[in-house]
Amino acid sequence: MGDGPVTYTPLTRYYAVLFMALLVLGLVGLDLARYGLVVLGLDPAMWLAESIAVLLCVTITSILIAHRMRGLLSYSEPEWRFEVREVSLSEYSSMVHEYRRAYVHMLRHVDLPLLVTAAVVAVTAVFFPFGLLSLSPYSLQYAPLVFGVLVIVYGLIVSRFAYQVIPTAASDALSFTPVSSLKHGVRLLSHNPAISWWGVRVRIGEHGGYFTLRDATPLGRIEGIEADAEVEIQMDGSQPALARARIVSTGEVFETDIGENPAEALRETLVRAVTAYAKSCGDASIIADAVSDLGIQTSTELISFRDPDGSEE
Repeated sequence: MGDGPVTYTPLTRYYAVLFMALLVLGLVGLDLARYGLVVLGLDPAMWLAESIAVLLCVTITSILIAHRMRGLLSYSEPEWRFEVREVSLSEYSSMVHEYRRAYVHMLRHVDLPLLVTAAVVAVTAVFFPFGLLSLSPYSLQYAPLVFGVLVIVYGLIVSRFAYQVIPTAASDALSFTPVSSLKHGVRLLSHNPAISWWGVRVRIGEHGGYFTLRDATPLGRIEGIEADAEVEIQMDGSQPALARARIVSTGEVFETDIGENPAEALRETLVRAVTAYAKSCGDASIIADAVSDLGIQTSTELISFRDPDGSEE
């Protein structure tokens, strides 16, 4: 069932299959524990082998069922209606949060806290009997039941983790740029005094009630000419890689590779863009604040007739 680009099958019966499989494995674990824990003090290796084998079976079963559930979704690329928006980093973060929540069954997500929880439950299930044995041999009578319950809990956690990690047919198409990959670029823009506004430019596509977030890029506006000049930071992973300024009215583009000194690379790009803008409009007073912030020579004559590469006509 589905509407728009995504078609999916109800998962109710697969949830039932998962629960029944984990219940059976929990009972198997309980039964093995009744016999394996009898000789725990004499042969702990036997218990370790049996308990780990049970948990391994639970892991494989949970992953296989989760993989089947994720494979039930199909996706066909629609004709998105795109709108370009410029938002603050916090607003983009809120958009991503809502996006993840809306498409949790489609997107791929690595939940590290859930993975840690699964590891803690597994270790507890294996070594909990040793703790009971150290207290009193008689307390081991409760260990099989505890182990059986922990096996089921472990299976539920692993299945949830696997369900989120395994990609669907829509995962790549509906992927987005994480906030963490934009932070350094936005921060670089915010630290330059010639930038009056900084945030994120993102293309938002909509079709049939579905939406997608594409091409999120750190963006800044140059003081005094916000409507006609912009600078964006191209990212390489989570690190700034290229500063690109553009004069809207003339279409001129100025790029600088960002090396070991990102702030200086950004300043160089802005100086070239501001100088070119002053030359094209013939009025340096419009960009007086940006000129001052960038430390450009404030002579109107020099700014108005200086080429972007710094040479005078």
